[in-house]
Formats: sequence, C-alpha cells, structure tokens
Amino acid sequence: MENTEEELQRQEAREREKEVRDRERQWDESLSKFFLDMAKVVASVLVIGNIVSLDFISPVKWKPIYITSIGIVATILLIATAKRIVK
Repeated sequence: MENTEEELQRQEAREREKEVRDRERQWDESLSKFFLDMAKVVASVLVIGNIVSLDFISPVKWKPIYITSIGIVATILLIATAKRIVK
C-alpha cells in the first residue's frame, strides 16, 4: 500500500514539474515573440522609414544616416535577444 502512495506522490510531483515547465516555455515563447515584434517595428520605422525619406539629390544629411544605423543595430540586438530567450 505504501508503494502505491509513494508512486502516486511521485507521479503528482512529475505532473506539477511538467506544468511548471510548460508555463515557463509559454512565457519564454511569448517574450521572444514580443522581442521579434519590437524588432519588426524598429526595422520598419527607423530603418525603412529613413531609407525611404532619404533624398539622394541634395547634400548628405547625417541625422537620417545615424538614425538608420541605430535602427539596424537595435533590430539586430532585439533579434539576438529573442533567439537567446528561445534557447
């Protein structure tokens, strides 16, 4: 009788651990999706937005180039963060 009670307790403990792991995995997936969405926003606003607004006929304006560079770096960092969370 004791063996079955111990086995039931072990099985319940395993099920609880599995539930905790599943919740953590779901949280990690949600957080990585958030960072990927942020990377999309940064890429579209800072990078693509500034590239489209560049005027290649007039003299070079450095502010859009700086903002585009910051956008590229931020996008790369956000994607790297999302990948690290998933692993």
